[in-house]
Formats: sequence, C-alpha cells, structure tokens
Amino acid sequence: MREEPDFDSETIEQMVGAVEDLMPSGIESFSNYIYANSWHINENESDAMWKIYSHTHEGLAIQTTVGNLREALNSEYDMKIGEVQYIDWNQASGFVMPIQFAFLKRPDFAHERELRACYVNREELEKVDGAVADYDHETPIGEYIGVSVPKLIDKIYTSPKSPNWFHEMIKMILDTYDIDAEVRKSGVYKKSHSA
Repeated sequence: MREEPDFDSETIEQMVGAVEDLMPSGIESFSNYIYANSWHINENESDAMWKIYSHTHEGLAIQTTVGNLREALNSEYDMKIGEVQYIDWNQASGFVMPIQFAFLKRPDFAHERELRACYVNREELEKVDGAVADYDHETPIGEYIGVSVPKLIDKIYTSPKSPNWFHEMIKMILDTYDIDAEVRKSGVYKKSHSA
C-alpha cells in the first residue's frame, strides 16, 4: 500500500511556483525547523542503497511497516508521514506550503523510493513571527523524538558484506533489550537460483 503525504498533485503544482519567490531565504530558513526521518520503501533490497548509506561493512537496515512506524513514534509530536514525490522543478508551477517541501525531491533521487516522517519544531518557528529570512537563531541539527523500538522493528538486515561477528552482535543486542525481531544477513549479492 502506497502512503501519500497530505497533499495531491494539483496542490503540488500550486506549491512549486512559490519556490522562486521564497528561495533561497525563506524556505532555506524554514528548513531549519523541519526534522526528517527517512525510510527506503522498495519491495526489494537495493545494492545502490547499501553502497550509498552504509559506508562500512558494519551497516544495518531496519524493516518496518508504515503502521508500525506511526504506532512507534511518540504521539506528543505532530508527525507528518508520507512518500517523497520526485518532481522536475523546471516543469512545475504553483504554490508550495513550507512543510510540503520536506516531501519533494528532484527526479535524480527517485531510485531512493523514500518515505519520510517529518516533525516541525513549531515552538522555535513561532519565534520567527513571519520574518523567517531575518531570524538569526542557531537551531539544533537534530531533535530527539522517543520511539517504541519493539513496536518499530520487524526485521533487521545486516550489510551484505558484514562480518559474522557483526551479525551475531546485533542478535545479542536485541536479546539484551528483549526485542523480538528477526536478524537476516542481506542477500542482495547472492546468486539467483532461477533459470
């Protein structure tokens, strides 16, 4: 099932026209108050994703569902969850609400098939009072949002090049914290047995 953000294609067309007026100052400043957690949503593993996001052999990927992600996130935060839409900014026009920028990327990144959970730090944003570009304030590079790890994790895949000790260590960590999740070594480089 495809998870959509809270806007449709007509809204996207309207949104994109605002980019020229608001960029770079307004939206770039607004982006300081949006925090995103990204997930890869292909049905299969991706060689490219392992190479891009796991620079060592000791990498892992967590498998979950959108429903489990929603349940696991701390409900005191207003989280927006949706698939990233890949648009050609040269072909698009219209108005864009700032939060919606968090769900838009250039087509060059379409291979990522990304789903994002985004949070806007409204408390800090309210201090801006309409003058986003003029608000000179240091924002944290991250925001801690509690999550129920047992609800979140269905499976963990260790890097296809991970050593056995790493795979076993992940199992031990899950056991230590009483997390019931399967641990598999990625099969992305295994030869197919089909004709």
